[in-house]
Amino acid sequence: MIERSPKRPDSALRRLVACLFVGCACAALSLAAPLHASGGDTVPGRFGAAVFACRSTFDLREVDWIAADDAADSLPYYAARGREGAVLSILGPVPAALGAPFMEGLEEGTVLMDRELERRARIAATLAVSVAALLLTAALTARTTALRAAVLALVVGLSFAGVPTLAQGLWQQTALVVPMMAAVATLAWAPWRGGALLVFTPALLSVAVLTRPNAVFVLGALGIVWILAVRSMPRWRALFAMALPVAALGALPQLAWNMVATGDPLALHVYVPSHRAGGILFHSDLGAFVKGLAGLVASPARGLLFFAPVFPLSLYVSLRYGDREARLVGAGILLHIAVIAAYRAWWGGWVFGPRLLSEAVWLSPLLVAAMPPSRALRTLFLGASVATVAVGILGTFRYDAGVWELRRDPDKHQDALWDFRDSPLVAMIHGHGVPTVDAPPGPYAYCTRRALDRVARVSP
Repeated sequence: MIERSPKRPDSALRRLVACLFVGCACAALSLAAPLHASGGDTVPGRFGAAVFACRSTFDLREVDWIAADDAADSLPYYAARGREGAVLSILGPVPAALGAPFMEGLEEGTVLMDRELERRARIAATLAVSVAALLLTAALTARTTALRAAVLALVVGLSFAGVPTLAQGLWQQTALVVPMMAAVATLAWAPWRGGALLVFTPALLSVAVLTRPNAVFVLGALGIVWILAVRSMPRWRALFAMALPVAALGALPQLAWNMVATGDPLALHVYVPSHRAGGILFHSDLGAFVKGLAGLVASPARGLLFFAPVFPLSLYVSLRYGDREARLVGAGILLHIAVIAAYRAWWGGWVFGPRLLSEAVWLSPLLVAAMPPSRALRTLFLGASVATVAVGILGTFRYDAGVWELRRDPDKHQDALWDFRDSPLVAMIHGHGVPTVDAPPGPYAYCTRRALDRVARVSP
């Protein structure tokens, strides 16, 4: 999906250095940045990571106030009851499993400030984004020079979809981007050893889609690209025969967990009602859909034209000038954008930029396969890339949801999404604070039997 460089291919060492440089640069920038306050689906990710680290369970009742909410029958939207009364994250176990290794030293009765838990989760998120950026660079080096691959990957890694957002918390997309970019790398290196890497692509895509079902159209487009790549191989029947059982094995752990924890291998009866309760399901009228689509493209607080102009430009290039694979991925991205635009909360809550489109942004370098020899378009692409990185750097070091987001909370005042005075970018550039209604983080008990005492106190 990226044009092959007409020059002599770079050596394996140069490719490796480019990959390591991009991964390390993303990690260094993320860890050097101030720790961002985060909410939404990072909350069950970091709470679940702490619980799993010290109790080997994903039951969120081990967190005292969630246990209290459960007893009062008022669970937050991101939690639902599973089998045997367990309270589970509707986002699945993967974000929590990703963060669990970094919750070292937690024992029965451990009490942490939430800020410390965010710090530990940030380390796990940083690792995931850095690995994804490394894999993206590896995919790009299969089709272009190591230097160009590093530059294109850094544009994504430093955009809002990388270091300033996904590397700051355990969002669903933070866990998604690793298997998705690994799948992209296997597709980019399809000719290697007669397509040997293509055996693993469906397994990686199945892990990715189970991690974030909302990305099914983007991942499905990559699946079609995989089918085309396999069909071009001399031993395509053998590759199909080998890849499908491997895909089943890759999906089995998540499917088995879903079945045991919720009684449903896809966990849809937990996922869908929780989204309905949280008001995140789809609009039913065309006008609201159009407003959401326009907001994702051009609103000052969440629009792609402000936060990542390189992405819509790459999408245009793929659909106008791209090869078959680039157009397939571009079509999948358009369907994904349509799904997000149909959400009632298309802006994604307390986030930096249009986070719900993050996974699609990671594919943008792969879309510029047939950039025409137009100086104007290439200059525009360069300017859009610089602007995208500049916004990402600004968000990395200046964004804080508790300061910049709450002049008017967009979840309560949707017109704030269209007001430049409420844009996080404008607030950060001016550098003055705005009123906040966010409560200061307090101490929470994790992995402790005191949660049961809390339940007893609030039970009727």
